[in-house]
Amino acid sequence: MNIDSRKMESYEPLSGCQAYTNYLTKLAVYGSDAEVFTALLIDLPVWGYNCGKMSSILQKNHGLEGNSCVFLDSFASPLPKEFIGKSNELILSSVNFPYSEKSIRTSARLILDYELLFWNTLYKHSITDQ
Repeated sequence: MNIDSRKMESYEPLSGCQAYTNYLTKLAVYGSDAEVFTALLIDLPVWGYNCGKMSSILQKNHGLEGNSCVFLDSFASPLPKEFIGKSNELILSSVNFPYSEKSIRTSARLILDYELLFWNTLYKHSITDQ
C-alpha cells in the first residue's frame, strides 16, 4: 500500500478506533456472559460484512492479493451455527430479570455504536490524512 517506514513509525492510534476494543474488553471483564454473547452475535456479522468489503476494495483498488487480506477474510465468514445456537440458549436463560434484559440491550446498542465509530473514524482519517 506504499506506506513507508517513517509513516508507520509516526502513526498515532485513533481514539475512535480504540473505543470499540476498549468497550469489548470492559464487557468481557465486567459484563455477564449474556451481555458478551449478545454483543458478539449482534456485531460480528456487521464487522464481518465490513471486513469483507474492505478486503474486496483493497484487492480491487490497491492490488493486494493472495494472503494479504487473510485477517479481513477470516472475519467475513458467517458465524458457526453451533456458536449461534449455544449463545442464544445462554442469552435466553439470562433474561429472567428486568436488570438482565436492560443490560443485554445496552450491550447490543453500545457495541454497534462503537462499531460505527470505528468505521467512521477510519473513513474520516482516510480522507483527511493523505
